[in-house]
Amino acid sequence: MEDIRIIINQLGPIRNSVLELKPFMVFSGESGLGKSYAAFLVHYLYLLCTKSDRLVSFFDDKIPMVKEALRKPETDKVILRISTIELLEWINKDAIRYLSYLIGNRYFTGDVRFEIPFNRESFSFEYHTIARTVTGEASNTNYVIALYNHGLEISSIGAITSKNFAWLFSSFLYDSIWGYAQRERTYLMPPSRGSLVELKAIPNFQSGMYIEFMEDKDKLNRAMPVPYTIPEHLAQSLYAINNGTIFELGGDLWYKTGDVTIPLTAAASSVKELAPLTLYLQKYELQGSSILFEEPEAHLHPARQIKVADLLGCMLGEGCHIQLTTHSDYFLKRLNNLMMLFRLKEKYAEAYHAISEEYDVKEYNLINPASVNAYVMEKGEDGYTQIRKQEITEEGIPYDSFHKVIIDDIKMSQKLRDAFKK
Repeated sequence: MEDIRIIINQLGPIRNSVLELKPFMVFSGESGLGKSYAAFLVHYLYLLCTKSDRLVSFFDDKIPMVKEALRKPETDKVILRISTIELLEWINKDAIRYLSYLIGNRYFTGDVRFEIPFNRESFSFEYHTIARTVTGEASNTNYVIALYNHGLEISSIGAITSKNFAWLFSSFLYDSIWGYAQRERTYLMPPSRGSLVELKAIPNFQSGMYIEFMEDKDKLNRAMPVPYTIPEHLAQSLYAINNGTIFELGGDLWYKTGDVTIPLTAAASSVKELAPLTLYLQKYELQGSSILFEEPEAHLHPARQIKVADLLGCMLGEGCHIQLTTHSDYFLKRLNNLMMLFRLKEKYAEAYHAISEEYDVKEYNLINPASVNAYVMEKGEDGYTQIRKQEITEEGIPYDSFHKVIIDDIKMSQKLRDAFKK
């Protein structure tokens, strides 16, 4: 894995901060300090690594150059060359355009810089003719476009489009960052998602994050050409969280618990809040997925928050990458325990087995601390937010975001008890 950094000079309330990419990104801090903005930036980078339309817009402007190059008589030739500087400058600006869309603020501004070590000054796309096919009066050229010196290529028939280049480069981008196959899909789970589960049509949202969520939700209800079978341990984890199962029937979503089956709309808010994740895990393989999960603890009792944290550990183990925002000390503590158990398993196997069996924690729930980066949002004296990277200690992620509140609350409780004694 290459070292990828996102430099934030200005983004909403955030100033002069740095994010470093890892598979599991955890953001905490008080409300209104920019946790979601930071998570959105990471989500955007993953979006570029999928077959999304964002890179298509970059290559749209290059098609006239491609057509000009194709007029040359050679059948094998470089048809497009773009500089690394030009591409990175476009990414930096497009990230702000995307965040503006997500939050529904067309006047949103920002200044960010993605540091991706491409280790090359430019990218060259080669064109190779394979064959020409004739059907009736129509004639099509079979061709291959290859990214020079990287072993990636895409074959097609007919006219060359910007999508050809976008799909090819998205594969290169992900391979450059992570060193293996491209991300297949991203999934954004915004706040208040539970109330949207019962909607069948997309309302006239101003915020793009809810449009994106509803579009993805619609895809979850479509049949797959090859049905996916969820791994048994994932299915068991979901059942434990929901105390039942969620399924689609006749275009509607249903919830079954025990012998009772009811419309999902009639289920508890905790079930509805997690329904989008449940449906995603039941439909798609996690290897190749990236999920932005806003406040997974919303509407959940602490006992259920712990089970969701266990599920996230399982998802990471299956190859999913996660960006997470949280306000819950219960949730953070469970993540820490899963990281501590991972370390304990490596150092003291006997103690690990005793504790994991006592508290019914499975090995597939454990979280490798090396896969985690944690950041806390802090308000400076100037009123702006600083994002501070938290060191993952032997006890996991520090409680910086909650420590003062917890201590103050304990002190107040003690003073109240003392006052009653007097």
